[in-house]
Amino acid sequence: MPTTPTPRSYASGTSDVPLLGDTIGENLDRAVRAFPDRDALVDRATARRWT
Repeated sequence: MPTTPTPRSYASGTSDVPLLGDTIGENLDRAVRAFPDRDALVDRATARRWT
């Protein structure tokens, strides 16, 4: 059964720079593609790292 996408929240304070309009996941995916050999996420509390 197809699902309806969840609407995104878009709020911005006073700024001339627009928001990206990406989800956190989309932004993380883009960073991983741009920097594939670097850590993608670091959890300092448990010392876990994701590439």
